[in-house]
Amino acid sequence: METTFQMFLSPVRIIPAEILMEIFKNVACDAKVEQGVVKEAAWTLSHVCHSWRDTALACRELWSTISISIADYEIRKAEKLPELLHTVLGRSGHRLLDVSLSLELTCSEHIKEEDALTSEQRSAIKMLFDESPRWLSANLSIPPGVAEDLLSPRPDLPALVTLSLQTKQRWAFPYTGPEICLWCPRLTSLRLFGVPPTSVSLCWGSLAHVTVHLYDNHPSSSQDYALRYLASVDPTVLQTLSFSSLYCREHSRSIGEQITFPFVDTLRTFNPTILDNIILPSLRDVHLGPPEHRRGTPGRRYTTPMLPALDALLRRSRCLTGITRLALEYIIPNQALIDALVSLPNLARLALLFGDSWSTEMEAAMVMLVRMLDMGFVGRLEELEVRSVFEVCYAGEELVHMAERRWGCWGGARLRRLRLRAAGYGSAGTLDGLCRRLCILRDQGMDVVVSTLGTSGLEEFLVGSS
Repeated sequence: METTFQMFLSPVRIIPAEILMEIFKNVACDAKVEQGVVKEAAWTLSHVCHSWRDTALACRELWSTISISIADYEIRKAEKLPELLHTVLGRSGHRLLDVSLSLELTCSEHIKEEDALTSEQRSAIKMLFDESPRWLSANLSIPPGVAEDLLSPRPDLPALVTLSLQTKQRWAFPYTGPEICLWCPRLTSLRLFGVPPTSVSLCWGSLAHVTVHLYDNHPSSSQDYALRYLASVDPTVLQTLSFSSLYCREHSRSIGEQITFPFVDTLRTFNPTILDNIILPSLRDVHLGPPEHRRGTPGRRYTTPMLPALDALLRRSRCLTGITRLALEYIIPNQALIDALVSLPNLARLALLFGDSWSTEMEAAMVMLVRMLDMGFVGRLEELEVRSVFEVCYAGEELVHMAERRWGCWGGARLRRLRLRAAGYGSAGTLDGLCRRLCILRDQGMDVVVSTLGTSGLEEFLVGSS
C-alpha cells in the first residue's frame, strides 16, 4: 500500500520548488477560512510530505489571512488559541494581514470584558491587535460596550485599506457607544453595520467606497444626520455611496436603487460637487413618492411647487444622465418637470401614478407630456405607464397617435409597452375606436394594456390582459 501511494505521489513530489510555490500562492488566493485561525489549505498542504511542508511554511500567503471567533461561552476552544495564533503570525513573516475578529458576549453588559473572557481569550485579542500596523483589511464584529476597550487607545493602522466594523446589538436600538477614533490614512473602503458615521472619527481623505447599514428601526432621522456627515467626503475620491437600514428594506437609500422624498430632501445637504459629479449621475431607478411608505394621499399636497427639494433636483437634471426608470407618484407634471424629462438621455421607463380626482391641471399636464413624446423627445423611451384611481380623460386621440408614431419607423427607440389604468374613462364615447387602434398595435407586437375598475372592484381589461 505504501509503495502504491509513493508511486502516485512521486510525479508531484519532484515538481520544482519555484513552481510549487506559485501553485501554493494561487491556492492561497482561492482558499477560505472554514474553521480555525487560518485557511484550511495551509494545514492541508503542510502535512503532505517534508518537501511540501517546507514550501508551505515559506509561502507567506497561506498564513496571512487570520480569522478568530471568540465567545464567552466557548472557553475550551480558546485554551490553545494564543499558542496557535503565535505560530500563525510567525509563519506569516512580515506580510500584511487580512484579519477577521468576531467577539460575542452573552453576559450582562454591566460585566466588564476582562471579567467575561478567559486569560487565553484576552491574550489572543491583545496579540492580534499588537499586529495592527500589518493589517491590510479588517473585519471586526464586536459588542458596542467592548469597542471602547479594544479601540482605545486607538490602534495604528497605517496599512489598512479595507475596514468592516459591525456591532452586535439589538437591532431596534441605535448605537449609543463611544466615538470610535482610528488612524488609517490609506483607507479606501469603509463598511459600517450598526454604527452611524457620526460615531466614527478617521481620515476620510482617501475613502472611495462607503457603505452604511443601520439597525435603527426609524431610519429617516438617523439617515439624515449620517448623510449630512458624509457630505464632507472629498468629491474627487468618493466613487460609491450606499446607505440603507437593516430590517427595513423598503427604506433602502442606495445609489442605483429607489429614492423617496426624505432622501431627496437630504440631497440638498450634500456638497454640490459631490451631488453633481457623483451621486446624481449614479442614479438609475428613481421613484418619487409620498413621504410615508405605501400610503396613498391626495396628489395636490405633493405638487411640484410644494417641493423645493424636488425643484432643486430638477434644476440639476443635466446631471441625471444615468436614470433609466422614473416613477412619479402623486406628483402632477408641470413645465419644469417635463423640461427635465427632455434632458434625460437614457430614460427608458416612465410611470405616472395619480391618486387625486381628475382635474383640468392633470389633463393639461398629460396633454403637454403626450405632445412632447409625439414630437420625438425622450427618444429612448420604451415603456409608458399612466395609472389613476379616478375617472380620467387622458386616453384620447393624441395619446393613441403618439403610440402609433413611436411604434412605427422613426429615429428613436420603439415604444414597446403602454399601460393605461383608471377607475373610468371620461371619453368613453370615443374609447371604442381608440381601443381598436390600440388592439392593432397589440397584434403587431406592442405590449398594450388598457384596464378599468368595474363596479365589482375587479380590474377589467379593455385591451390586452395582465
